[in-house]
Amino acid sequence: MRKAHNSRSWTAAVTLALVSLAILEASASLLVSEEGISPGHSPEYVRTQSRNSSTDPDAIYYNPAGLSFLQNGGIFIMINSQNTYVQKSSSIDLWGNQGISASSNLNAPLTSRFQSPFMYASSVIVAMPTDVGFVFKRDNWSVFFSLSALHGQPGATYTQSSSVLDRLLIAYNSALASQLNQQLVTAYSSGYLKRKEVHTGATVGGSYAINDTISTSLAVRYINIQSNTRISQTPLAVLFTNGVLANSYQVPTDINTDASGNGAGIIAGFDFKPLDKLNIGTRMEYYPPMVLTKHTNRFITNPVIAQTGMLNIFSDSVWPLVLNDRLNPGGLGNIFNILLMDPRTVKNISNRLKATYPVSLSAGISYGVIPALKLTTSADLSFPRARDLDGRERDWRPVGYRLGQSVEWNIAPWVTVSAGYSYHDFGIRPDKMNEYDDLLPSHTIGAGCTFKPQEYLDVTVGGSYSLYASSKINHSDMISSTIFGNRFVYGQEWKEKLSRNEWCVSLGVTFSVYPVSAMFKKKAEEHYWKGMSSYFANDIDTAVDEMKSARTYNPYYRDVDKKVRELTELQKIVKKNIEIEKEKEDKKAREKEYKSEDEK
Repeated sequence: MRKAHNSRSWTAAVTLALVSLAILEASASLLVSEEGISPGHSPEYVRTQSRNSSTDPDAIYYNPAGLSFLQNGGIFIMINSQNTYVQKSSSIDLWGNQGISASSNLNAPLTSRFQSPFMYASSVIVAMPTDVGFVFKRDNWSVFFSLSALHGQPGATYTQSSSVLDRLLIAYNSALASQLNQQLVTAYSSGYLKRKEVHTGATVGGSYAINDTISTSLAVRYINIQSNTRISQTPLAVLFTNGVLANSYQVPTDINTDASGNGAGIIAGFDFKPLDKLNIGTRMEYYPPMVLTKHTNRFITNPVIAQTGMLNIFSDSVWPLVLNDRLNPGGLGNIFNILLMDPRTVKNISNRLKATYPVSLSAGISYGVIPALKLTTSADLSFPRARDLDGRERDWRPVGYRLGQSVEWNIAPWVTVSAGYSYHDFGIRPDKMNEYDDLLPSHTIGAGCTFKPQEYLDVTVGGSYSLYASSKINHSDMISSTIFGNRFVYGQEWKEKLSRNEWCVSLGVTFSVYPVSAMFKKKAEEHYWKGMSSYFANDIDTAVDEMKSARTYNPYYRDVDKKVRELTELQKIVKKNIEIEKEKEDKKAREKEYKSEDEK
């Protein structure tokens, strides 16, 4: 239950002439998120916060070109689960300009202030398999496939409903009080906002190493978005001055709207590995315009509030607005006129909604300081303004970015521990943030480890905590509608504070499968290490033969292909040097023979 109350001790310092002509409307982010793809696909990312130079199987998400440099070949199957708890809150100080004359359609300043609920709170718990990946690597190429939860809020609930509806309730009752030569004293209401949203992506592609240092990749991604928003508000008690109760003029709000659709994207990658201990990975993602279909399941609200146009985002055509108006609850209907609505809200009446992902560029570098210690740095740039959102792209700055740094330590052959930090700025303009998609800049700390209990099994556990920088924003709105046949304009201002915290625990398992028998695996291992021993003994011919035998038994074993190529090249060089030396010796022998004949 919420209350909006009159505080006589505060005097309005802002006249209507100074109120900026902004617009109070339900954001499209109430239907679908606009920030793009969540980075936390693997527990390796959660524990390091930096994976753009990965050459492990999870490179499928962050550095697909690096898959060509996997140490072992074969089949890799990844199953990851990211369990996230998000705690959001927003609070507002609300005041407006209220008139007391029914003959004036422009409400004048009044000594009054309306305080919204102390806090709009929401928590989201997501616990589910978020990513499944498949990689097949052979020689210098690989193919891969992943099915991922790219983004979503499958169970977000705001138990205090929507601050947009609360502000509209205050605006409506302030205008109503003026029409009745009264003043608004108190308004109570209850409600909720529930949102279910899931973005699913299926990615398929391949990588190819041109040589031992350069690899490229190309992939396509299919995207499916399913979203539903339900919003409810029930005015319980509205009191004017002189004890006048205005409950008979109140209408509950009950809105239910779906948004769904498909899209696609292209992902290209390039990896440069000049040294065994140094790797540089890059990735580019491009997404053409993605159009969702919007469907209004239910649209019931106060006709006066509907006429403001502030809830048009929930309507797939004019018919939900017309039907709601013709129901004429409380004698407030029969006022719908689309020509009198703010043109900036009329464009939201549509069964189409654009939800295009931003173009992004990513890069990472990893360096092995010592064999057991590796440092990685990652950077992601997104260009949220360079996309088509039907004009909403102007709510964003040209560039958003994420920076990450990690350190990994192999404390034993079967365990790796890590810690990482990242900073993320989504790129949205501060005045366009809202309590539903509070895209605040964030600092994230992650840590975790990877265990290898068996040769074919990796188990990774990661955890992170994200602290979002709270934001205080000043808003100003002009609202107009029709009540009892009279047009009115209402000026409203409020200060909003947004805050958010997020905890994440991620678990993943990676199975590696080699399509060869156990006996052949053993023989390949034996020949591989015999070849290495022969190499260290400078017996290159034997080393080449042993490595070729190892590859015959198990072509996926470690880096056997690379070893065969390197040793074969070395064998050629050695043979060439032997031939050169032999030619030199033959030349010396001939010169000596000629000299002896001359002396005779």
